[in-house]
Amino acid sequence: MEESNWRIGITGAIIGAVIIYFILGGSGKYEGQTAEQWYSQYDASQSQVTDLQSALQEANDNIDQANNNIEDAKRAAWESYDDMGNTLDSLETVDNVNQP
Repeated sequence: MEESNWRIGITGAIIGAVIIYFILGGSGKYEGQTAEQWYSQYDASQSQVTDLQSALQEANDNIDQANNNIEDAKRAAWESYDDMGNTLDSLETVDNVNQP
């Protein structure tokens, strides 16, 4: 009988700990939300991730363009003055990427 009481006591302690965990807010940030609300919040998060990925790709493309412009200018630096002038005239700045 003592072993049975011991098991009941341990089981009760575990159940009590789980209940206290949920009462103190350990159930997560989606607590109390319907599936539709949860999905809407999830979908908005995914949309934000997509927007950030697009902005990152645009920024990387702009950096590549700037690097190409710099390489062209370096090559023309050791050519004639006319070639260097034409290269400098053709240089363009790249755009900043706005935060989505």
